[in-house]
Amino acid sequence: MAWFFTGIILYYNLFRLAAWVANFVLVFDPIGRYALTHKEKTKACFYAACFVLIILALLAVHAWIAASALFVFFGFLALSILYPLLKDRWIRRLENESVSAS
Repeated sequence: MAWFFTGIILYYNLFRLAAWVANFVLVFDPIGRYALTHKEKTKACFYAACFVLIILALLAVHAWIAASALFVFFGFLALSILYPLLKDRWIRRLENESVSAS
């Protein structure tokens, strides 16, 4: 029975982590940022700052593997947010250059 409750608690914590990360992703999305209230944006930035502090605390106690894993996870998350935005800007710039050249 203890495994059942442990699974429920783990599932709930992973769900909350996913919700916090999702709100932080929406802060940087050009359209998604309008879906969040000011309070939700503040909470998302607070949780992101907590994640940074956790990574720094892991580095302070020489837990390099755990800190590296979290850093890579959030690094890929940031790249997945920024890549579509940068790709769209690059395509628009090329289209504008081709229109102005003709």
